Parts: sequence; C-alpha cells; structure tokens
Amino acid sequence: MMKKYITILVMALALGFSSCSTKGSAISDLRNLRNDIVDNGYRYEIDDWRDAANRYKKIDEKLKKHANDYTYEESREIGKLKGECVAGFANGVKQNVGDKANNLRGFIEGLVGGFGDMFKH
Repeated sequence: MMKKYITILVMALALGFSSCSTKGSAISDLRNLRNDIVDNGYRYEIDDWRDAANRYKKIDEKLKKHANDYTYEESREIGKLKGECVAGFANGVKQNVGDKANNLRGFIEGLVGGFGDMFKH
C-alpha cells in the first residue's frame, strides 16, 4: 500500500517538474529570440526575419498552451519580451526597407544625373 502511494507521488512530481520545464522553456526560448534580435537584428536579411517570425510563432504557441499556468511576474516578463521582439521586428523591417529605399534613391539620382550628363556633351 505504501509503495503505491510513493509511486503515485513520484509520478505526480515528475509530471509537475516536466510541466514547469516546458512552460519555463517557452519563456527561455522567447528570451533567447529577443536577445538574438537585439544582438544580431541589424545584420538580418529578409530570410533571417522570416525565420525569426517563424520562431516567434512557435514560441507563442507554446506560451499559449501554458497561459493559465504563469504567475503574474512570468506573465509580465512574457509581455515585455514579446513587446521587445515586436519592436525589433518593426525596426528591422524599417531598416531593411530604408536601406533598399536609399539604394533605390541613389540609383535614380545616378540615372537622372547620368542622363543629364549625356546632354551636356
């Protein structure tokens, strides 16, 4: 009889720890993604941003699975990390579009200047 209770207790603890590990790993994954975006986002190409968005989506699905299990502090951290990721996405898109717009503007200025130079001679 005592052996049965010990077995049930061990199983319950194992399930509890695995649940904490899973919900904790989702926060850790989000933190790692945020760090990657902050540290390396300035180097990202379009495909890198697409990969980051896919990672974010997968992490968000994990977070949603455990939404009711998070403490107030964990929920607050998740919100902050998500906000920082979204800001990183916005800055990255702005930077990529901005760089491409500058390149296009430079090309157009060069084209117009070259066209005008043709008529000077």
